[in-house]
Amino acid sequence: MTLFAAGPGSLPADDRSVAESMHALGPGAARTETDHFVVIGDADPAWSQSTGVLLETTYDRFARLMRHLSLPLATPTSKLQCILIKDHDRFVAFARAQDGIDAGWMGGYYATQTNRIVFYDSETSPEFIKARDRLTQLNAQADRARKQAGEARREKRAQAEEVYRTFAAHARDAGERQRRLLADRAAQAGAAKTTHEAAHLLAFNCGLQLRSRQYPFWLSEGLATCFEAESADAARRGLFGPDRDNPVRQREFAAALSEGTLIPLETLIEMIVPDPDEDTARVMYAQAHSLYRWLHRYERQSLAGLYADIAREPAGHIAPRRHGELFRARFGSTAKLERRWLHDAGAEALKLAAASDEP
Repeated sequence: MTLFAAGPGSLPADDRSVAESMHALGPGAARTETDHFVVIGDADPAWSQSTGVLLETTYDRFARLMRHLSLPLATPTSKLQCILIKDHDRFVAFARAQDGIDAGWMGGYYATQTNRIVFYDSETSPEFIKARDRLTQLNAQADRARKQAGEARREKRAQAEEVYRTFAAHARDAGERQRRLLADRAAQAGAAKTTHEAAHLLAFNCGLQLRSRQYPFWLSEGLATCFEAESADAARRGLFGPDRDNPVRQREFAAALSEGTLIPLETLIEMIVPDPDEDTARVMYAQAHSLYRWLHRYERQSLAGLYADIAREPAGHIAPRRHGELFRARFGSTAKLERRWLHDAGAEALKLAAASDEP
């Protein structure tokens, strides 16, 4: 099925690679195409279609970033692949068997070896399932209260009837609010991981990063987190990128700044992988987002130059110390830059966090 009519900029699909991915996904796999992507999914075709639209929006936003960095946008040789898996457990099994990735804690991932992005329906995550179970319990309480109100009415216990009806109404309203909140969170999480992973995919296929090089955590994840939108609606409207606010990440950064848990810049620029501790990893992602966004705003030429410097390094592993040397060669003293960055980005994040806490 083709989502968009092929235009002058439409890429050919690598049918052999697509067939391999469909075989790996197994029964129920279906194919949807856009100008630059092939979406392979095992669930509702509407999900594949809406994902395709969002991927094309991300492509446009990524092209904008390349223009900002004054870098040429390389055209992939064929359409890029995105795999959508309905069930969380099946996603984890697929990641392990097909890409050798332990994805139990991930919302999605970019696989460098197979050059594709893979994610699942956020509503099937363990966290959302637990939340739905609590919602089911709340609805059950409302049902019991309504039945008890009916019994009290038949028994002419007016006061008890009023208590039960009031409780049932409150439980019903709370359940509806919770249902809407869960739906919004699932939509936001799904949109954020789509654009985040698509940014990785595009970076490694459109000339910004090389799959033969190892990049520091802050550079790869700073870019990807800048492509996360505040909401599903904002994502559909293309309101994301390093020139846009990301209130979620900025609030996390403000919290780490207030709590004194930020990682020193001298350490951050040499880190390759996130810390296994969940709280530390969250701080790392928030810092990477803030640093990348600030450099894009104030040190854009040097940021573009760093990508070129890394591309000139020998293929393969790049030592953490070497990443520190490359960073300092472009940006100068890390201590001075850190002071400027925290002064500007810190004040902005704290102001945004304070505004979000206002009644």
